[in-house]
Amino acid sequence: MTSSRELNRKLELNPESKVNVVMEQNPSKKTELINFKIMRKINFISLLVITIASFIACKSGQQQEQDTARNRTVAELWKTMADTTNPTIKEYKGIILNYAYTPINDEFQMEKNSTDSVFSRLRENKAKIPNTDSLIFEFMKNQSPQVRGWALRQIGGFFGVNKDHLNAAKEIIANEEDLYVIFTVINALSNEGRDPVVGKYLLDMAKHENPIIRRAAAGALANSWSKSIEGVVDAVITLMNDEDIEVRKIACRNSGKLADEKVIAPLVVILNNNADKNLHSNCMDALAKLWYDFPFFENTSEKAYIAFMNFLKKTPRTEDIPNWSCFSGISTKGNDYEKWRTRAKYFNVKNFCTVCTDIIKDNNAYWMLKTAAIQAIALHGTKADLQALKPVIDNLSCNYANLIQDSYKRESAK
Repeated sequence: MTSSRELNRKLELNPESKVNVVMEQNPSKKTELINFKIMRKINFISLLVITIASFIACKSGQQQEQDTARNRTVAELWKTMADTTNPTIKEYKGIILNYAYTPINDEFQMEKNSTDSVFSRLRENKAKIPNTDSLIFEFMKNQSPQVRGWALRQIGGFFGVNKDHLNAAKEIIANEEDLYVIFTVINALSNEGRDPVVGKYLLDMAKHENPIIRRAAAGALANSWSKSIEGVVDAVITLMNDEDIEVRKIACRNSGKLADEKVIAPLVVILNNNADKNLHSNCMDALAKLWYDFPFFENTSEKAYIAFMNFLKKTPRTEDIPNWSCFSGISTKGNDYEKWRTRAKYFNVKNFCTVCTDIIKDNNAYWMLKTAAIQAIALHGTKADLQALKPVIDNLSCNYANLIQDSYKRESAK
């Protein structure tokens, strides 16, 4: 038995021995302490196992994130779907997000990519595509321009852009700076110019320093849906004289859709300039829209008709002027053609056929322009008008006379 003096001495020399002293005096406490130490070791080991497992899982997740943070192949994307005939919205979302790694070319078009290939393959396999409406709003705010672009390409349809999509898109145009997204949103909202915010945006984009953006704006503004935009005609006329030839082509070709005779004078200026010969067919399409207006047959501008015919009469003719496609805007009849004829009092069939015949006789005119003139007589004239042309056709001595004569035979046989 340890004396009190010896016990106190042990405690003074080694305070940690206090526990051992207590256990010597009380064996049950010793057992409790041993059990406590065992449990503490078990808890420590368990905690260590959990920590290691969490670390491994974290690393695995990071590796998976690194694996997906790149442009995945078609095979890799295909494997993300458990059932390729019925992909889930989560799986479809993952495939869409892969657009983020698709390069955009100088024309603001996506280059060939694995995401499009997967979607094409799903359509070919007639897979059941999930409803992606919920993703449109989410992806409009995505940090990737390509993904925002995908969302914008989904809005709209035969009846236009619905109110919710329109409001979401208007939030984008307020601050968007990425050129690809700007280009995409212009195309998405090209028929929504009646909205004051969109209309102003389109007018602003018509002045953008990038010609590709101006091309998109030209197509959106020179549009029958944009007639109500204040200042739209003047904006389109300005675009008709843009420094970029493609902007000019789009503006000239579609200006007639505005159904405003104010565009006729600038169109005639371009038609009278031989240096602008590459724009002539576009200008003639616009004039045809104003006086012929296929397929709607609503416009009946006599001024546009006169300008159209004056250009066809213009001499000397060359292989380039008038361009052989100048008749393309009036090359088809529609269901309301006869009703239009009753309203278009200015359209004189005899005079029209006379001008076309003069083109066919002209040895300087391009042979394809002559075949187009034959087809125009066959379409808008009478059978007698076409038969009266036969002596002219038989006596042709110009280049490719045989091809012109073959075209006449085909039209006569109809």
